[in-house]
Amino acid sequence: MNTAQTKAGGTPALPAARLGWRRRLRLYILRGLLACGSIVIGLVICEVALRVLNIPPQDSVPPELKVHLAEFGRAHNFSLGFACYPPNITVPVCTSEFQTFNQTDNLGYVGVGKPKAEARPLLVFGDSFAYGYGVNAAEAIAAQLDAYNAGLWGTSFPLHARALERVAGVFKPKRALWILYPPHLITVCKNKWRARGVVDPVDHPCLAWGIGLYNRTRLSLAIMSATGWGFNRDDYFTLEWSLYDPADTLVDSGFDAFEQAAADVAKVARRANIQIIPVFIPSKAQLALALDGKRPVLLHRSAALDPSLAVRRMQEILARQGIGPECHIDVLELFRSGSLPWREAYFPIDAHLNAKGSRAVAQFLAEKLKALPPP
Repeated sequence: MNTAQTKAGGTPALPAARLGWRRRLRLYILRGLLACGSIVIGLVICEVALRVLNIPPQDSVPPELKVHLAEFGRAHNFSLGFACYPPNITVPVCTSEFQTFNQTDNLGYVGVGKPKAEARPLLVFGDSFAYGYGVNAAEAIAAQLDAYNAGLWGTSFPLHARALERVAGVFKPKRALWILYPPHLITVCKNKWRARGVVDPVDHPCLAWGIGLYNRTRLSLAIMSATGWGFNRDDYFTLEWSLYDPADTLVDSGFDAFEQAAADVAKVARRANIQIIPVFIPSKAQLALALDGKRPVLLHRSAALDPSLAVRRMQEILARQGIGPECHIDVLELFRSGSLPWREAYFPIDAHLNAKGSRAVAQFLAEKLKALPPP
């Protein structure tokens, strides 16, 4: 008899079909455990590789700069309450891609780079793109236009109106560029920054716990970036695609909040006789959709996504509030022209314009301002 078909000691080995059911069950369990173990080991290897290669790219504060995180947080929290930063302080913004330390003036804004607020005929206000997040104050759009910078990073539309009112109360600019980033419609909608898919931890505690573990992996980020599939995440990636889907109403409450803010801005502008010029800054996802045709594989897979939909809806709201379309500027036009590849204008990881992008956008706006109706 072939030794390969015998057990140690000479006893013939029985085929699996002739084994007792208990022994067959143990054999199947062992095979299942080996298969599961192989999958787990493969996933661990994949996760380690993604972390080592930094895929998808993730930003972080270098260890030597973490001492500035408390100052960063205090400045942000102050701006949420007062629509300005504490006066005459240094505001640190530090990531692995940039480190900036901009000074505020006696009004609590970057202003014109001097301790005392000085009037300018042109004002720039709005969110982090108005502030110049990621670049030095002298490289920000406002500085390159010789405008007063009242931008506030980490804030959305309602606070912009308050900042405009504060500055207009000190000196009356003739024109004001309202820098608008359409994805902020998500920050003011009822869903906030939650991902599209939500599993309630009260109704499904075990599943929610498992999703929480999964969400801490790089693998989950890679899958979400490619497909749009994600649950219980504190990011706006999956929600942003709703802004471009004509059939999606998920972020409609964000447009309602924007309309109230637009009404407040228009009211201040009429009282102070300021010409408001809305400037729409495209996101990297919007640019990828508009210029490269890139979209998530699974999310909105059958929808005819329109990259300009959110901007058009915002323009309609502004027009209803008396801020007419003749003064609207869409920066997507700059990148459609092909004069500057959009990826060269943004930080590779962070969502904001780099120094080159800020310079190009400032030049684009300067030309547009010449063609607008006088204030």
